[in-house]
Amino acid sequence: MKTKLPFNSFFKLILFIPILYACSSDDDSGSQDPVYVPKVFEGNVVLTSQDDVDAFGLENYNEIDGSLLIGFSNQNVTNITNLNALSSLRSVQDGLTLQNNPTLASLEGLNGLSYINGGSLVIKNNEILTTTNALSLLSFRSLSVEDNPMLLNIDGLEGVRLSRGSIVINNNSALANINGLINLNSVEGEILFIAGNTSLASINGLNNLQFVSGDFVIRNTLIANLNTLESLENVSGSLFLSYNESLTNYCGLLPLIDSNGLDGSFSTKGNAYNPSIDNLNTDECSM
Repeated sequence: MKTKLPFNSFFKLILFIPILYACSSDDDSGSQDPVYVPKVFEGNVVLTSQDDVDAFGLENYNEIDGSLLIGFSNQNVTNITNLNALSSLRSVQDGLTLQNNPTLASLEGLNGLSYINGGSLVIKNNEILTTTNALSLLSFRSLSVEDNPMLLNIDGLEGVRLSRGSIVINNNSALANINGLINLNSVEGEILFIAGNTSLASINGLNNLQFVSGDFVIRNTLIANLNTLESLENVSGSLFLSYNESLTNYCGLLPLIDSNGLDGSFSTKGNAYNPSIDNLNTDECSM
């Protein structure tokens, strides 16, 4: 006995067949990856407590079209212990400041942050911060790392080749190296200032530095030589080398001096050896 489909069912079946065919055709042609559309916060963000960090992190912003301050710009201090909630963040337009966070030991949570497009990276007065190696930055406009007594390195900056503003690395008493700047080629700001880092025995992170548009200041007790500066081609400002109590060897500056690449003055004071530029011109570059 044959069963007949009602007319309505038959009509629906006919309509359904092209739909199946269309779906099959789409599948056969391959699917396209979805277009990435970042979630953007418009404006500046200030996070002054762990609750602030966690609450902002729940929003899963990828970009901040403004600045991000984690901490206080005055003398107040935060209770922030971790930045894990900020793992979705990829870029900050106008600068990132981490300041006055006495219980923040690392920058884990900022691992995905690649770009600080138009502003500074400021890391200041974070009492137990030991490393910046969670970062993977490709750009910043300028850099300031100051008054972090337990900071051992500035890793995580290896992707940066150009600083459009000044670089200041000052008064970080445990800082052992600046290897995070290993690919830095040019500093276009008013000053490159490396001073008061009493555990810093070399500036080997500046191996690839070629151009400094402003003044260049080095003042650190343990630095004994400047061999790492052999790639330096031009300093548009002055070169100040003062109170480097172990500094006896300036030979790394000979390529710069011999090519007349220093546009400003040459000043030495309070070092173990204090040559004049005439001394360097006659190859009396070490004691």
